[in-house]
Amino acid sequence: METNKITVEQFTKLFNDAVKRFRKGKCNSMEFIPYLDGEPHEQWFTGVLNTVHMRGVNLYPVERYGYVVGILFLRKPCTKFKQLMSWIDKYGIKNFSSSHIETALYVADVCGKRGKWSVEDEHRKNYFCHNDKWCETVKNILQKIRNTHDKIYVSIETIEDFENMEESIRNETELYGCVLHTLNFKVTTPGGKVKFDSVIY
Repeated sequence: METNKITVEQFTKLFNDAVKRFRKGKCNSMEFIPYLDGEPHEQWFTGVLNTVHMRGVNLYPVERYGYVVGILFLRKPCTKFKQLMSWIDKYGIKNFSSSHIETALYVADVCGKRGKWSVEDEHRKNYFCHNDKWCETVKNILQKIRNTHDKIYVSIETIEDFENMEESIRNETELYGCVLHTLNFKVTTPGGKVKFDSVIY
């Protein structure tokens, strides 16, 4: 990466200001990405992630194009989410890891260009790990569907909903919509018959 153009003290002040905004806003999540000439070195972010502890909040790296460029402040998952993940870990086929899954499941607004979008175009993310009603609904439905010895396969699914995709492609205009990163559940009998294969809203 390029030579740093801001000092550690300046970066520390930016980080502390971000912490104040996060706490004052009383939001569930916030991405801290200091867009300045000469981004702080990746090691600085790693140092913060390894040494800073905020009560009731988890810190995760924000990556862009293979580099760590920021920090995600994410309030710790609700009890219902933890219960759902424990249930999946207990009964699901072991091809799915719930480690840090709270950062992968969310719904976000999207604004892209010319019929295309990237993760960098996702805004205002709402993470499912804070949605206790959704977590409880999913767990209750799976408990009703599952019988002893049934197999449960879990995977992450991306669902896109754009209001002007064709227009954006045809006229090379901005693209608006939303994207949903959620879980797909497939339940089969011991004999292999598919009982359920879908996401649960």
